[in-house]
Amino acid sequence: MLRREEERLGVRLGDALRRTLRWDNGFELELRGALWVLHPVFDDSSRQAIARTCDHLARVNQHLRESPLGELVPEAHLAIASSQDGDLLLSPVRDDALAEEVWLWGLRGGALERVAGDVEELLEEARRDGWAR
Repeated sequence: MLRREEERLGVRLGDALRRTLRWDNGFELELRGALWVLHPVFDDSSRQAIARTCDHLARVNQHLRESPLGELVPEAHLAIASSQDGDLLLSPVRDDALAEEVWLWGLRGGALERVAGDVEELLEEARRDGWAR
């Protein structure tokens, strides 16, 4: 599943994101007072899996780039998660690979702030804030 998603995206996912998606293919997480959805990779192994993963990384990023919002999001970044408020967690693309670090992009104002060295660090922050998975 991961390789097919990477082919759809045209980039190799970072190691921490790959480990996280192998552990749990997309999930909700509370972080910094907001509810986030970590985008899954597409899984066509069953009808239930298809329904659960239909808003996968490649699809979300394709729709984002084709929408008016795509002009506002920094180029050479992929959205790995979205908040209920429209903010995005992004990772930069470097040399056909997704970098490990995670950046918060705010819908209101478009500010870009580095929030974690990788997805696993981000999950640790969420756990310290009381999120349990």
